[in-house]
Amino acid sequence: MNDELSLYQKAHLVVAAIRLHAYREGVPPTPEQIGEALGMNREQAHFLVNKLVEVGAVQVAEGSFGTRVLLADHLKLEELEGHDLTPSIEEELAAFKVAQAQRNEQLGKLFEKDHVDEEKKSLQEDLAAKLADPSKRKKTGNPLDAMFKKKL
Repeated sequence: MNDELSLYQKAHLVVAAIRLHAYREGVPPTPEQIGEALGMNREQAHFLVNKLVEVGAVQVAEGSFGTRVLLADHLKLEELEGHDLTPSIEEELAAFKVAQAQRNEQLGKLFEKDHVDEEKKSLQEDLAAKLADPSKRKKTGNPLDAMFKKKL
């Protein structure tokens, strides 16, 4: 497949391959069969199918005969017009920096001196209350009692 094609053009080719295979064989194609029909490798075919699933143009059905790709709403392909297949390096770098900043902030909170995990704190308070007042404990029966009780 020509790498110079846009995502929009490749999506239309994938939909055409799905329709052609379903017409010829009578069953929806697998992603591998779509890739084979369009002259692309398995990874590229799965990538394009996943993109089309995200958009809502196709559906993937898992079954005993493998994974099949079905058309859902071919009009959703028009949403892809003008979109590039890969984001620019600046967009990727900005997204990475934001993710790293969030991760660093979470790690910083974990290692603060005054960090208190609210869930753990509430569990500890509940346990302390139950130990202080035995009437708050949940009464559970001994499982062996049922075994040795006489049946009337």
